[in-house]
Amino acid sequence: MKKNMKSSHSTLMLLGDQLFPLEYVKKINPDSIFMGEDYQLCRHFKHHKQKIVLFFAAMRQYAQDLEKSGFTVIYHKLAPGSIFSKLLAHVKASKVKKIHYFSIDDCYCRKDFLAQLQDFDLVEHTSPKFLGTIKDFKEYLNQSKNRS
Repeated sequence: MKKNMKSSHSTLMLLGDQLFPLEYVKKINPDSIFMGEDYQLCRHFKHHKQKIVLFFAAMRQYAQDLEKSGFTVIYHKLAPGSIFSKLLAHVKASKVKKIHYFSIDDCYCRKDFLAQLQDFDLVEHTSPKFLGTIKDFKEYLNQSKNRS
């Protein structure tokens, strides 16, 4: 689903668990959206094969919906390698200056993402899948410990 591979100033990276209503993507208004099926994530935990197929089917449909809404989508189907290394290659080839992303709640994913893309202008957006932020949750835990 590569479309209009011109140079873009910003891209939004979306992971398989970040298929939010389009209104959240529209607020960011990126020049392109980067999505991909990650071989390493499929193997990091023992997921049922049907769950993986469901995720990929949902991601592919969401990418099509984004394109129908006028977004330029760069989508990588399943292949060996990290999704973040593919994002890095895309960012360099397309001369992307800014990478937008929704908060990554998985520690393994977040570390890998930040390690590979630390040299770029990263813009983190609060994930709409939680009522509060990670910072709010950490503060809550600290307050709970102090009360005990």
